[in-house]
Amino acid sequence: MLNHTLMYIVIMLVTKKIYHKKFSTKSKNQNNISPLDWMPLTQRLFDRLIKTTHHYDIYSDFVATNIWAYMGSSALLCFHEEGVAIRMLDDYDNQPYYTLLARKSSSRLLDEILMHSASEGASTLLRHVPAETIRFLRKDNRVNSIEHDRDNHDYVYSVDKFIHFKNRKLKTRKKELDKLHKKFPNLDVRYDLQHNNILVNDIKKLYKTWIDQTKQVQWQKDYDALCRVMKQQTVPQIIVSIYDEDEMIGFTINELIHKSYYMGFSGKANRKYPGLSIALEHETAKIMKTTYGCKYLNLEQDLGIEGLRNFKLSLSPDRMIKKYKVVILADSNIGKMPL
Repeated sequence: MLNHTLMYIVIMLVTKKIYHKKFSTKSKNQNNISPLDWMPLTQRLFDRLIKTTHHYDIYSDFVATNIWAYMGSSALLCFHEEGVAIRMLDDYDNQPYYTLLARKSSSRLLDEILMHSASEGASTLLRHVPAETIRFLRKDNRVNSIEHDRDNHDYVYSVDKFIHFKNRKLKTRKKELDKLHKKFPNLDVRYDLQHNNILVNDIKKLYKTWIDQTKQVQWQKDYDALCRVMKQQTVPQIIVSIYDEDEMIGFTINELIHKSYYMGFSGKANRKYPGLSIALEHETAKIMKTTYGCKYLNLEQDLGIEGLRNFKLSLSPDRMIKKYKVVILADSNIGKMPL
């Protein structure tokens, strides 16, 4: 009787082991994975995205306000454990692409990206993927290649650098600032926490002046993003502006991020005032440190624009936050998203 009982137990244990091996959720077969939810970005999702990104470095591409500014509700978010996958649209051809911020959940979210991209015929090239995620994706056998996404590296600066100009490269910028104040001694620096109608109208007027001065052609998307930032009420923005009498001649729009950082979302300067761009960074840095205790500024990426890259490099960044492009193998055995 005892032998029969032991045999029964052994058979049950072996059967259970075979069952779990066959139907484990860790299987690479996509048909055994229940799809996660892809949700359009709304201001209600801001808090969830902020909580998810709080444990990572300060990547401009994953700041809720930044995504909202350029994508609005056309951005789709998929959360899993400590990570998030985001589906966005290309600025130039409006085609969908994906990015990913995750550690241990990177493989599961990559599953989801591949299923979702297959359902809409999108490319499986991932863009501006952070280094923290790359560490885990390198172990994934579906990854074909990884390369630097130089146009999307973020520029990070010490706030003190813009306040005191201690760096040798910035001494030239300090001379520009001194000349500006000598020529225009009565410039008025202001800062606001609310987008009142007068302030919004002044910003839009200056933006149009800047378009005329620079002869910009592809400005509409950036202008729409600026307007969307000013309309959102979920996360407060700090607007630093400089006036010459009653005319706004420059502004920056900034947001407090975690880890003593702030991010500069947008800024424009009237070209008739040489040295105004560095004056705006100088005055913004003073306000952000004195009022909010900020130590660092993320000035975002240069997008491969030569003039913008030269300007940001001339400010002598303390570090670059690197991001990568990731190419996924074409034969990754990814099924279509269930209907």
